[in-house]
Formats: sequence, structure tokens, C-alpha cells
Amino acid sequence: MGFLVAHILLVVTFAMILRLSQTRGHDFFLMTGTNYATGLAIGIIWMAVVGFGNAEPVTVILGLVQGARFALAVVAIYLLLVRTGVGITFMLLRMSVVVPTIASIVWFGERPDVPTMVGMVLLLIAVPLLVGIGRSGNDRLSVWWYWPVVIGTLAVTGAGLIAAKAFVEVAPIHDIPVYVVSTFTAATGVAVITFAVRRRIQIAGNPHLDGYSPTRGLPMEPLSLGVLAGGVNIGQLVLILLALSHVPGTIVFPIQSAGSALLTIGAGYLIWHERYRMGAIVGAGLALVGLVLVSV
Repeated sequence: MGFLVAHILLVVTFAMILRLSQTRGHDFFLMTGTNYATGLAIGIIWMAVVGFGNAEPVTVILGLVQGARFALAVVAIYLLLVRTGVGITFMLLRMSVVVPTIASIVWFGERPDVPTMVGMVLLLIAVPLLVGIGRSGNDRLSVWWYWPVVIGTLAVTGAGLIAAKAFVEVAPIHDIPVYVVSTFTAATGVAVITFAVRRRIQIAGNPHLDGYSPTRGLPMEPLSLGVLAGGVNIGQLVLILLALSHVPGTIVFPIQSAGSALLTIGAGYLIWHERYRMGAIVGAGLALVGLVLVSV
């Protein structure tokens, strides 16, 4: 359980780094791209130290899936942070636990008990309350792409949870360095593409979008945050794999979801003074109860 607690703390730390970068007007995708490149560098050094060995192909495939999920989720996080704040954004990410639960029912024929079904219903009810109202004063940010981003985020993040669980089930645990390198290889590749088209994604008028110029040099603060985020990111990934190797996923995923969501909402309230309307608060409450029921 210690692995799981440490993982939750690192997930919340990663969320705070992303929120800090967004609020300071950094070139967000320069920072997140640096994060993935840092994770890749650490993974390569790790593999060089422990040896490459004979990695299972399934390890590489699952790592690539996880990496694509990482990089695509960051785009969604940026778009959601602008509208809902860090608390609601990461609450939505944590609610993706519904996806592997549904996959277990459909693909593996598992029959959920009554508390699990009630919990899933509460989670589904909570989604429109959380995203339809969001942070106070942000109604002007209602745009056509918001719901597709929310649904896509739940699906992509859920796929990442499935990939992590599948790795623990079908691949040897000593393949973790290979899984990590595969993950950050895919994430860095997607991040390069995202960085190239970032002007279409980030807020217009951001003075930091040009990144490098001969007179200004490289912007050191977002790069430093990216390196820090990369270390945190690789740590949380390894810890969730270790947690899953010791504790069933039916316990790990809901506790991870509820714990990190609650701490992130609290941090958003205390650090950035995020305030939510009653509907969003009710939605967060329903989501937390739903996550608890799904874990019963």
C-alpha cells in the first residue's frame, strides 16, 4: 500500500506543476514536451544500467499505448484547466476508472456487484454536473469542443489504466524499464507533433509561444518545470506498476482515483483559490462516493 500512497502524492504533485505552468503563461507544450523527454532520458539511463535483456513484445506495445495516452491527455488537461481549474480537471481524469470497469464487464465477463453498479451510475451522473457548470465565472468558455474533449479524455485515460493493469498481468515485472522507455518514447513523439501545432491549441496572445529566439535564448522556467515534471512523472508510473503487482486493480484504481482527486481539489482550493458553484460541488461529492462504491 506504500507504493500506492507514494503514487497518489506524485500524481497530485504533477497536477500542481501543470497548473503552475498554465497560470504563469508558459509555453505549456514546451514544458510538457520537456517532461516527456526527461522521462525518456531517465528511462534510457535506467535500461543502460540494468541491461536491456530480452524484452517481451507485449511490454513494448503496452508501453506505447500508455505513452500515447500520456501525451494526448496533456492536451486535454490544458483545455480543461482553462475552463474548470485543476480540481475539477483532475477529478474528471480520475473518473476514467469507469473505463476499465466496463472493459472488465464486456471483455472478461465479470459481473459487478450492486455497490459497483450504483457507484458507476453516480459517476455518470456526476460528469454533467462537473463539466456543465465548472468553475465560477467561466460560462463564457463554453465551446463546441468541450464535451468531445471530456469524453475523449475519459476514454484515453481509461485506456492507460487498462495498459498498466495488462502489463502487470502478462509481462514480467523486470520489464518495467522497457515499459518506461516505450511509454516515454511514444509520449515524446506525440509531444513533438503537439508542440509543432501548439499555436492552434494554446491561448491566443501568449507571449511565450515563440519558445526560442537568438536574443532571448531558451525560456528556462518552463524547461526547469518540465525536467521536474519528468522526474515526478516517471516516478508515479513506476509506483502504480509496483502497486498493481502487490494489490488488486479493483482496489488500486478506485483508491488512486478518489485519493488523488480529493487532494487535487483541496490543493486547487488552497493554493489557487479555485471556487466552484454548488452544482460542481455536488458533482464532486457524487463522484467521490461513486469512486468509493466502485472500490467496495
